[in-house]
Amino acid sequence: HYAAYRFPEYGLFMALCYAQREALSDVVACPIVFQGLEKDRHAQDIALYCMELESAIEGFSDERCKTLWLNSPVWQPTRKLIELLIGCRDWGEINFVINLIHEPLVAALFNTELVLRFAPRHGDSITPVIAEGAESDREIRRNAAAELVRFLIAQDVGNLAIMNAWLAKWTPQAIEAARAMAPLFEAVEVPVQLF
Repeated sequence: HYAAYRFPEYGLFMALCYAQREALSDVVACPIVFQGLEKDRHAQDIALYCMELESAIEGFSDERCKTLWLNSPVWQPTRKLIELLIGCRDWGEINFVINLIHEPLVAALFNTELVLRFAPRHGDSITPVIAEGAESDREIRRNAAAELVRFLIAQDVGNLAIMNAWLAKWTPQAIEAARAMAPLFEAVEVPVQLF
């Protein structure tokens, strides 16, 4: 499942590419560019790590990860959310949803609560290092997005209604994506915490 996580990260990269192009302000677009590159880097980190595991562990393969992403009930709500973000045509909405809805509810659940907590207890000391890099990036981007929201509301209180509409539209989908990950917490050999 961690190998499959490169697909949502790459999907977010694609959504952020559109958002940065449409932002039309270097002050706003540059952090979005950097975040997109961070997402792409994290997807590549996962892929490269899997390649290393394949060369080091006889019989290891991440061949099933794409099938998991495309078909597993665990990933379908996340996949839907990512695909809708890729199709979204509002750069502000994309930035808001990724950083203030998807990342805290879905990405942090998978990356922090599952991978960072469970991997070391299962003898994996490398995956948490990769995941921690993504967490560090996520915190920086979440703080930047929150500051942008504060700025936009201070500029025009009417922006609050727009952002509340985004929350109402996207939060239920993110919660559905998070809930679909519950089986991953039960499928481990050493239970660390409950979903």
